[in-house]
Amino acid sequence: MLRIARIFLPLAFLFQAAPCVVADGMPVEQTSAANWTGLYVGASGGLAVGGGSDWTVQFNGVNVSPGMNNGGIFGGQAGYLFQWGSVVAGAEISYSGTNNLGGSTSCPYAVFTCSNDIDNILLINGRLGYAFDNALLYATGGFARAHLSYEAAAPISVPGNATGSGTSDGWNLGAGFEYLLSDTVILGVEYIHADLSEGSVPFAQNDGDIDLLDTSATLDIVRLRLGVKVDGLIHQ
Repeated sequence: MLRIARIFLPLAFLFQAAPCVVADGMPVEQTSAANWTGLYVGASGGLAVGGGSDWTVQFNGVNVSPGMNNGGIFGGQAGYLFQWGSVVAGAEISYSGTNNLGGSTSCPYAVFTCSNDIDNILLINGRLGYAFDNALLYATGGFARAHLSYEAAAPISVPGNATGSGTSDGWNLGAGFEYLLSDTVILGVEYIHADLSEGSVPFAQNDGDIDLLDTSATLDIVRLRLGVKVDGLIHQ
C-alpha cells in the first residue's frame, strides 16, 4: 500500500497542478476552483429561538427565569475570507435586530409579572471551512453582545414596578453552508448558538430606588444569508 501511495500521490499532484490537458491533440483548459478570497457584504434573516433567560436582583438575591419566545431576526454582515487550496478562513462581523423574542413569568412578588426581551445582537466571529469548488462548509464562533430589556410590572402602577435595559456579553458557536451562485453572489444558511452570560444592569423602580440586576440568556439562530463579493463587483 505504501508503494502504491508513493507512485500515485506525485501523479495526483502533477495532474492537479497542470494548467491544461491534451485531448485529441488539442490543449483543453481545465476548470479552475472557485475563488473565495476577498471582501464580502450581505444581509441575513431567519428564526431566533430563545433558549432561556435568568436574572437575579442583587439586593435580595431573588432569581427569575422569564424565558424567551421564538421570533424573527434580520440584519447584515461583512467579512473577509482567505483561501489556501480547499481551506478557507477569515473573520466576520454581523449585527441583527430581533422581533417578538420577549418572554415573561410570574415574579416572586404577588401580582407582578417579570419579562425580558433581546432587542439586538452583535457577533464578531472567526470562520474556518472547506471549499468544494463553489460550495463551502464552515464552522464559526467568537464574541457575542446583545442589548436586553427587563421589566417587573403589576397590572396597575404601583411603587414596586421596575424596568431596566443594558448589554450582556458572551460567546457564540455555529456552522454554515454557502454557495457561490456566480463570481459575485453568495447564498447560504447558518446556525448559531449564543450564550449571553455576562450582564449587570440598573433596575430602576418607579419609587426612585435603583437595584442591580445580574442577567444571562441563550439564543439559537437559524438564518439565510445573501452576500456579494466586493472585488467581484469592482472587476465586473
